[in-house]
Amino acid sequence: MLTIENFLPVVKEKFVLELEGIGKSELELSSVTELPVSSRPDMKRKPFSLIFEAPLLGPDKNMYLSQRTYRLEHDQLGPLDIFIVPIGPKDGLMRYEAVFN
Repeated sequence: MLTIENFLPVVKEKFVLELEGIGKSELELSSVTELPVSSRPDMKRKPFSLIFEAPLLGPDKNMYLSQRTYRLEHDQLGPLDIFIVPIGPKDGLMRYEAVFN
């Protein structure tokens, strides 16, 4: 089970994904944030979120990843299936969020 401690050491590092028809793309893990703990008794970890940033995709650089699960590869963490959601552009990059409850 992934925890916030898995991701804290790799902030500012690249995660690679392979997209059909586009090829390899990189997302940089820009931040890791601990989220408020709910009162659910079945919680197995502290909730946290990840923010990734990546250039726009495609020949015209006007495409971005849709909301879904992607296989992201990281040198240290290996392959990870992570559900990401586009949350909007910032400074010419698209931002994506993954939330772990």
